[in-house]
Amino acid sequence: MPGNYVLGVIFAILAGSMNALGAILQKSAVNRIISRAYEGSFTAHFVRDPTWLAGLAASIGLGTVFNLAAQNRIGPAPIPALTASGMIILAIGSAKMLNEKLKPTEWLGILLLVIGIAFLGFSRLEIQRSEVDLLNGGMQYRLASFSLGLVFCWVLSWWLAQRVSHISRGLLLAISAGLPFCISNLWILPMLMTIGLVFSGTARIAQIIIFILSCLILVMTNALGIRQTQESYRFAPANKAQPLQQVPMQIAPILIYLYVFQRAITEAGSILVPLGVTLILVGGFLLGRNRADLKSNETAQNKTTSA
Repeated sequence: MPGNYVLGVIFAILAGSMNALGAILQKSAVNRIISRAYEGSFTAHFVRDPTWLAGLAASIGLGTVFNLAAQNRIGPAPIPALTASGMIILAIGSAKMLNEKLKPTEWLGILLLVIGIAFLGFSRLEIQRSEVDLLNGGMQYRLASFSLGLVFCWVLSWWLAQRVSHISRGLLLAISAGLPFCISNLWILPMLMTIGLVFSGTARIAQIIIFILSCLILVMTNALGIRQTQESYRFAPANKAQPLQQVPMQIAPILIYLYVFQRAITEAGSILVPLGVTLILVGGFLLGRNRADLKSNETAQNKTTSA
């Protein structure tokens, strides 16, 4: 029904808006915390902050509810493109509420990211549960090896981020923070495929192990991903960090589709996927290319303040 489809589109845009609102509220809380001297763990401070908790409720809570409602009405394919519109809202909201300005090239970078995500969304890289055999040895090997590869990239990018300073660290941390969410997204399907079997008492030992492992991975990666995202907000604007975080999160599913599940891309996807990846990479480059200028400006402002 047309009305149901329109409602699904509205829900998807609301999901992106809630993600943007959550990022703005969390960044506002982080800014307030680092503006004053504090003792103890940085994490302990922001998890007790009401504004930060409101941001978490908006993005993880309402954002997830609207996302699921949208998928129920229009399916998963158009969801990434519609929710990506939240990056535009994030950029405008950050400029108004957090005084985080973007240059024209950075606006272009966000626009290219949105278009690239739209191309990937409509390439229909979808996996049906009935097509996946979690008890297959080859499947288990690919699932484990790809997960370890993501962990290696995550640790390496975090390590590199510790060796730079100012906004460069924030942007690298933002890209790195996307990797635990990539791992989480990979393990959602194994969890969904085994949860019913486990609680009905019909699961095999291997399925029980996969269920427990997937639950542990989901909890750990989401918790660490959220924590690292807040760390990136200490050094970089939210309207640059949040879009950059999407770069690995949008590209990893393609590799999962091709390597882990060994599926062939459709004829339409063979055009849309390369275009989407190219636009996402170019958009990410445009968002990160001015970091040296921003670092120089920040240093100059610090010197002025000290004088």
